[in-house]
Amino acid sequence: MAGPIVFNLSWRDIEIDVSLRLDHPTTGIHHLELRCAERLPVTETGYRSHFTADDTLNDQASVTSVVLEWLDGAATGKAWLDYVEGQRQGNLFDL
Repeated sequence: MAGPIVFNLSWRDIEIDVSLRLDHPTTGIHHLELRCAERLPVTETGYRSHFTADDTLNDQASVTSVVLEWLDGAATGKAWLDYVEGQRQGNLFDL
């Protein structure tokens, strides 16, 4: 089993550390991890662990494409849109 593909990407000015371990452990299932200092549309904590059998994931470019598509798709959901709007407007209860 090869070492993980590890890199950093930027999505909407948010820096995200990405790690993908291919064929974890020799099952044909890959382990994708996202780590970020702030909330993302796919995780409220900034960390997401995801297992996938997507056999197109084999280099940084393919992983980047899949992760960005995943984030863009999730960013259209009501929970994320409400969060972004709340961040833009601020919250009196947070003062």
